[in-house]
Amino acid sequence: MSFLMRLPLELREQIIELALEARHSPPSTIPSKSTRAFFRDVRGAESGMRTIYHEKNTQHSPSNCLSLLLVNHQLSDETQSVLSRMETNYALDIAVHDDLRFFPTWLSIPRITNRVSTLHVDIRLFGHIISASRAMGQAGRSGFHWSFYSLLERFLHYGPVGQKKGKPAGTYPGYEDREMSVKTIVLDFQSADPNLSFPPAECGYHRWWNQHNGIRSRDNPRDLKIYKTRPEWPAEYLSNYIGVILWFGMLDHGKPLYERVGKIQILIQGEFHREIDLARRLVEMDPAVLNRNGRPSDEERVAEFQEWRQKALAKRKERGLPTAGV
Repeated sequence: MSFLMRLPLELREQIIELALEARHSPPSTIPSKSTRAFFRDVRGAESGMRTIYHEKNTQHSPSNCLSLLLVNHQLSDETQSVLSRMETNYALDIAVHDDLRFFPTWLSIPRITNRVSTLHVDIRLFGHIISASRAMGQAGRSGFHWSFYSLLERFLHYGPVGQKKGKPAGTYPGYEDREMSVKTIVLDFQSADPNLSFPPAECGYHRWWNQHNGIRSRDNPRDLKIYKTRPEWPAEYLSNYIGVILWFGMLDHGKPLYERVGKIQILIQGEFHREIDLARRLVEMDPAVLNRNGRPSDEERVAEFQEWRQKALAKRKERGLPTAGV
């Protein structure tokens, strides 16, 4: 430590910044369930959804800055100075097993804050394609899209924290909303299982989509569960699902994204696939066209939406998020 303190300040600050941005390595395989526990404070937990396994760490996801702040007064002051100048980027790994079970692991948290510049999420696919019969659970259709949105929604309320105590399952009231906001969420879908092969070329996205919806094809009865998922399929599936919840008829689910996220970028094996611009969608949405039942929206609901939209744009501006020129 004495050697570090004798270095020039400029060099020491570079070292501090590297330490703050350091990343842990992701699990090489699906983590053991014995080291994990169910999230019980996410949407769907009350109906029996048990698909998200969080780390059991006593001190869940400590920030990288904590040890630097506790060394001595000088290093604490210098660390705080570096933090004040740098953007805060989080890195999360989600290992997905058999298209259904989620094992999230935080790789990098420079500091605990409610204003994040970029949340980079590697979504690594392990195991087999979910079977058509397993895709239909007791409470209806299962699928990774439910788990993913529950996990994202939880982050936007609470940040990178572990299971909380004494909270009614599946309800957000009862804990302080930290009002997280993220300028850019990057979702990188990756195939990570070297021991399985992809389906043959004739089994495309729609066959996989049918199986995820519990539909067995009469023309092609082959069950895809012996193969692994192509990363472009869940990328497309999740992109479409996000589009649905951003629609006026599903606004109760889409509000957290509109109010707290700048944009969402979808990558496939590190290559750009699609971008969802939340500000543009919010400004261009026409609530008078159709409601969730496919009928014209009533005037009262349209007026409520217009009022909420103005409040949402004000919140975005306050949080440093784009407002599409409004």
